Amino acid sequence: PRQPGYTPALAASSARARRRIWQAVDRGLARLLAALDLSTTTVVLASDHGMLPIHTRIDLNVLLRDAGLAVLGDDGRPDPARSRALALGQGGAAHVYLAPSVVEPERSALLASLEERFERLAVGGDRPIARVVPHGRLAEVGLDHPNSGDLVLFARPGYSFDEDPLPGGALAAPTATYGRHGHLHDEPRVQPIFLALGRGVPKSSLGTVKTVEVAGRVAAWLGIEPPRRASFEN
Repeated sequence: PRQPGYTPALAASSARARRRIWQAVDRGLARLLAALDLSTTTVVLASDHGMLPIHTRIDLNVLLRDAGLAVLGDDGRPDPARSRALALGQGGAAHVYLAPSVVEPERSALLASLEERFERLAVGGDRPIARVVPHGRLAEVGLDHPNSGDLVLFARPGYSFDEDPLPGGALAAPTATYGRHGHLHDEPRVQPIFLALGRGVPKSSLGTVKTVEVAGRVAAWLGIEPPRRASFEN
């Protein structure tokens, strides 16, 4: 209801459209399964991700500018050569990087200050930031990689980060994109679908299957070596 242009009639027609799409996919899968011998064939159906409805966009570089850390150009984007910190955001997640010139002990103090500032951020009486994860704890959310930010931020449902500057240099603005993803994976609406049946698949629930496990499972059913970085447990 907080999205621009929302009406109950539009919400109802959108729900009907989604149901028609699901029914079309279901009929297509039924035709595929009817043509296969499931005693010799394994079928795996995996979706990409779910989506969350969005009502507000956030430009974190405006906050960094107001903190005296980011220098924004005429186009509203941060200038890496002159900024001590910048944010790269898209959808439900954003990476915040400090410049290499910011060294210890100032670096740790600045990151702690930014973490607190992001956690206290308020927009229209709401707290749009669901979680701030320092680089050293990114394994907790599956983003433990050298290229990940010094801080990684996740938006609450309804909010998204935007790589494009907002009109007038605003920190927050109504969205023009009504669905985004990239939020924390414990939000059920962004979780993907996984279905496997046929040869080699037990006729029972597989429980929760992580996206990073799908390649390993498929490799096992094919009888080939899994990708080197695949995660898989029987």
